[in-house]
Amino acid sequence: MTTFRIASWNGRSSVGLYGGRSVDRIADVLTSLSLDVALLQELDVERARSGWIDQPRAIALRLGVEHVFGAALTHGGRAAYGNAILSHAPLEEARTFVLPSSPGAEPRACTRALSPTRIGRIELVVTHFGLRRRDRRAQAEQVGAHLGPPQVPRVLGGDLNDGPRSSIIRTLEGDHLVRAKSPPTFHSLVPILRLDHFLVDRRLTVVGIERASLRASRAASDHLPLVVTLTSRSGAV
Repeated sequence: MTTFRIASWNGRSSVGLYGGRSVDRIADVLTSLSLDVALLQELDVERARSGWIDQPRAIALRLGVEHVFGAALTHGGRAAYGNAILSHAPLEEARTFVLPSSPGAEPRACTRALSPTRIGRIELVVTHFGLRRRDRRAQAEQVGAHLGPPQVPRVLGGDLNDGPRSSIIRTLEGDHLVRAKSPPTFHSLVPILRLDHFLVDRRLTVVGIERASLRASRAASDHLPLVVTLTSRSGAV
């Protein structure tokens, strides 16, 4: 059986659990997970607080993979903060759209790309929802409106800031996706909340899901990486 491993992780701008910023720490954890794809949230691009580093590019170089970055926040017309997709396979037709947020709330965005993976062509989607419930509701609706029905199997991952039984999750599932039953990933020291989720196309099969509760991953961020292993259903991809 051919499988495909993908992780979703809120990288907290590479701020470790005990302070200090290190993209190397993030890259080391991702390397240890033997992934095909990583969907990362809360990354900085050339911001003063992060030492002017392009974090997604630096992590991708360490891993030797392709990446696309989608900005939720820009400064002076330049990308500054958002989400990234990292992949060993090519990333094609990448597109980012900003999601609605209340005045004063942190901007949010969603990025998608197509990739010819070992289990077939897949649409990869990464997003990070807001802290306010009304924002999350509007953001979930906007994601569905922008993406539309999947033309190829879709996998959506991210920090959705909501629990598994929320109406937000049901909105994202729609008729085509199903939430992979995931363990708590927040807070990384003592994980009790299910805020990070994968929603997987019904044409794919989840054969495993885990949180990467390694000592290194607990120290690298306030979230633990969520890893799902997938395979295609016979003849579906």
